[in-house]
Amino acid sequence: MDSDFWTTRRPRGVSDTIDVEEYSSLVELIDGFLTEHSNKPAYTCLGKTLTFTEVDEYSRRLAGWFQKESGLKPGDRLAIQLPNLLQYPIVAFAALRVGLVVVNVNPLYTLTELKHQLADSGTQAIVCLSSNVALIREASDGSQKVINTDPLDLIQEGTESTLVEGCTPLLPILNNANADDYSPYAEARLTDLAMLQYTGGTTGFAKGAMLSHGNLLANLLQYRAITQEQNEQGEVFLPTGKQVIITPLPLYHIFAFTVNMLMYGSRGDENVLIPNPRDIDQFIKVLNSKPFTVFAGLNTLFSGLLAHPEFSKCDFSHLVLTMSGGTALKQEVNRQWQETTGVGIIEGYGLTECSPVVSVSPIGPKKDGTVGQPVPETELKLVKQDGSVATLGEQGELCVRGPQIMMGYWNNPEATAKTIDENGWFYTGDVAQIDSEGFISIVDRLKDMVLVSGFNVYPNEIEDVVTKMDGVQYCAAIGVPDEKTGEAVKLFVVKGEGELSEEKVVEWCRQHLTPYKVPRHIEFRSALPMTAVGKILRKDLKEDAV
Repeated sequence: MDSDFWTTRRPRGVSDTIDVEEYSSLVELIDGFLTEHSNKPAYTCLGKTLTFTEVDEYSRRLAGWFQKESGLKPGDRLAIQLPNLLQYPIVAFAALRVGLVVVNVNPLYTLTELKHQLADSGTQAIVCLSSNVALIREASDGSQKVINTDPLDLIQEGTESTLVEGCTPLLPILNNANADDYSPYAEARLTDLAMLQYTGGTTGFAKGAMLSHGNLLANLLQYRAITQEQNEQGEVFLPTGKQVIITPLPLYHIFAFTVNMLMYGSRGDENVLIPNPRDIDQFIKVLNSKPFTVFAGLNTLFSGLLAHPEFSKCDFSHLVLTMSGGTALKQEVNRQWQETTGVGIIEGYGLTECSPVVSVSPIGPKKDGTVGQPVPETELKLVKQDGSVATLGEQGELCVRGPQIMMGYWNNPEATAKTIDENGWFYTGDVAQIDSEGFISIVDRLKDMVLVSGFNVYPNEIEDVVTKMDGVQYCAAIGVPDEKTGEAVKLFVVKGEGELSEEKVVEWCRQHLTPYKVPRHIEFRSALPMTAVGKILRKDLKEDAV
């Protein structure tokens, strides 16, 4: 082995190994857990709950229709362009059960983004909201079969489908197709392509990460092992089949797809789907509607909830675990969340290309400011700029090797070769350091590093300092050209409550940062550009600053 980080001691009750070959494919897994958990609640949305049996029935009806009526065949790409609705897991399970390749598509994509993804993936069919059909037709070449649905399908009794010329409504299939027409796809293998999951596109046009059945199963099992962590009395923090998971992260995002929909689903837990997490008023009504035990989100979402006057009144007495990932968690946000809910936020780390989870903090005793330890059967190493491997405590580019690493980028062998070396190491582009216990600290993105007079300045450090100020809701730092220092730091700030001025921000930074890290330029904005899951797009800010 190139590295010994993979041997890090696991928390109590967590296995060091997984057995991906326990299942022949995702088809066997899905068929099994939908049957095993039968009448337990599976997915709840907009006040409606479907049991595992009901999801199974709907999914089998659609799977049978795919096989007999759609003209689609195994290996064809099916795009799913839906928010967090009950239809989503039904469609995804049906697609995987018949050997289709899932292509997740953000419902908020612009024409340019949608046109790129449909063309790049070679999508043969797409399931979407009726309201998005016009844009899809403008973005496509007209060859795709379009299946339309509406948000309240499956929610309200007696709902009638929106009839769109040239489209097939989903609801009649779910209500009327014959589930016995479904014939399990016995040819599915772990090495088969299951999904094209497009990267966030924060550094240009998105690339399609090819994730196999084995990649997704491995990461599901890796994370499921983590959920078996025990306290000192030998009690599991998250007993199987008893958790209520708040799911605001979109299921078309790889974390929610793998962890919320598949992993927690396989355990028999209930997912409460949030279609629009930006509607904080409605979000809080959902939180008040049932006792919840697990909450997964990210920094901007936590910050938005904490800023709402009604959030602190919610019942957090059942909350056991709050999980953060996707972007750096600010220490001040973590402190406020723990003060409000009584439960601290644990961090994890992952990437689309890793299906996505690489590391997770223990549920029990943890190290704040880290993204935890690698999940089972995952190797890590840090590579310095000169190509040598960093030692413990040194910084370097984080590289990952394990069964969850993607097959490569769809139709892009050059990008694949630049990212995965001949020994299977995936180069993440993130600067990190690892301590003697295998706890990982992410410093920042290599591409986001600012070089001021020859000194490395990482935006995350500046942002973490500034978010501790009263009156700052969130912020973002980038590098801009400077005649004297090569680059200088520019800071964008979204105000919260209270008075805030450029002078106050600069003075705060001077108190907490060395001089070359203090922002030379400050701009206040009402909002910052973000991805659908709440990652701030520094790329867009850099383009605006040019």
